[in-house]
Amino acid sequence: GKFTWIIAPEADDSGLITLVFYSREVDPVWEHRSLVISSNLADEAEALIGGELVPPEGVIFTAGEPQVVTLRLKNDSPLEGYPVKLKGAVVEGDLTLESQPDFDGFETKHSWTVTVKSGTGSFRLSFAGESMAQDLVLPDCRLIAVLRWTWTFGTPMPVPPESIDRSINLPINLFVTLLDSRGEPMVGIPVTFHIPEHGSNTNITDLKGSTYPLWTQIYYTPGMREFRAEVELPGSKLSASLLVNVVK
Repeated sequence: GKFTWIIAPEADDSGLITLVFYSREVDPVWEHRSLVISSNLADEAEALIGGELVPPEGVIFTAGEPQVVTLRLKNDSPLEGYPVKLKGAVVEGDLTLESQPDFDGFETKHSWTVTVKSGTGSFRLSFAGESMAQDLVLPDCRLIAVLRWTWTFGTPMPVPPESIDRSINLPINLFVTLLDSRGEPMVGIPVTFHIPEHGSNTNITDLKGSTYPLWTQIYYTPGMREFRAEVELPGSKLSASLLVNVVK
């Protein structure tokens, strides 16, 4: 014959349960172990960014610098190996987000590398468990400011590991632009440049938030060079790198 039972664990509970089946007609009992997962992902795990719990005010990202986003299981949670996806949404601004593995795909390892490729503003990360009713939503993350290498008219240059080519024996004219989280220029801010084989120097951002090294760079031998720009702001330090491939 066929026997059917409907079992409903209490809401938002999780853990391991053992069902025991027995019959007057059969001597041995049959035990079946089952996992119960809460319908609310926040009951099962907490979010880490860069190995730290996400604070109520969110996390500040720097454009071009990846951050590792993970789930840490709470005590006795059966969520290990369970399919969970990471979602990313722009809240304000023109941010371009990238994730490895991709956003919106279920993963069982619960680890993603998230990078803000370009733009300014704020964004929201959230986790969704397969067939679970409530997501784990993180406080909004943001870029407090953006420092980037730019062409003469403000167009962003590629970020490492991409590079630009320049010829030996010719001047290399470079600029950086500093924008706040709304995309507005930050004026009168000192920017320190570290230029391979030419030392370091500091210049001030203009009305467009832009500035440049105090002298022109010329290289007489081919090879890859890394240029760095650094800014000290209240509560944060920004750094931007540019790879220049000097060719014959």
